[in-house]
Amino acid sequence: MPLTTEEIAALLGLSEKWFINNRWQRKGPPFIQTGRIVRYELGATLDWFRKHRQKTIN
Repeated sequence: MPLTTEEIAALLGLSEKWFINNRWQRKGPPFIQTGRIVRYELGATLDWFRKHRQKTIN
């Protein structure tokens, strides 16, 4: 079941604003939009984060 911006942000420990800003810039995880309703699929969002994570050098 697709999640709202509020739900996915809380689940991942990010702000809703992060998702909104990245959605507007077309940089963030994939989303589904029907009219004004926006939803995120958990699996697709987690895949996006895995593909875009950066490794740090210690």
